Amino acid sequence: MKKFLPNSDSSNSCTSTADIPDEEQVPVFIYLENPRGDEIERVELLVHALCERLGLDLVIEHPPEIGSWIRKLLFRTKQTATSDLVLAKLQKLERAVELQYLDKPQATVDEAHLRHIAEILAATTEDNVVLQIGMLILVTWHDSQDRRHVLIKTLTSAQISVLKQHNYLYTDAETMFQFLSYLDSDKDGSGGAISPPKPKQPLGPSAE
Repeated sequence: MKKFLPNSDSSNSCTSTADIPDEEQVPVFIYLENPRGDEIERVELLVHALCERLGLDLVIEHPPEIGSWIRKLLFRTKQTATSDLVLAKLQKLERAVELQYLDKPQATVDEAHLRHIAEILAATTEDNVVLQIGMLILVTWHDSQDRRHVLIKTLTSAQISVLKQHNYLYTDAETMFQFLSYLDSDKDGSGGAISPPKPKQPLGPSAE
């Protein structure tokens, strides 16, 4: 997982999350189930570009975990941005992707944000993916007939807590997709009483 923060200058070099106020932390998690060719490099570049465009600076980059491919990062908000502003941008991006790919109502969004997401989707056409940037999560998976399903969602704090308790979901795109679809049907959005499906794969890394 990479961690980024809303716009801080590059002189703010941090070696642990203890150096960064909680409200400035923006964790990023990338899971690629079966990356091919230059998919890893392309996705990493696109995620970095999107985070930069959102006003985030990279402060911690953990080594990748190989098997499938997992990267954890921490970004932070830059001085000119706030966590609320970053969240608002992520929510606009969610609505724009829904419009572009899921035929949902239109929303205004920075075209560059949408382009980066479109390029990430294009770079992972044949792969199953879980990408989380702060409270925004993007999941793609292929069913038994190789049809691709895409879900993008802005999570609530309660939903993020549920995912942290069941972190195997981060390395099982199909089960994560099903679980998030179920969360969308939860009227109050709390997800408090939800029991996620059983893992199809061994437990994955923590989302923190």
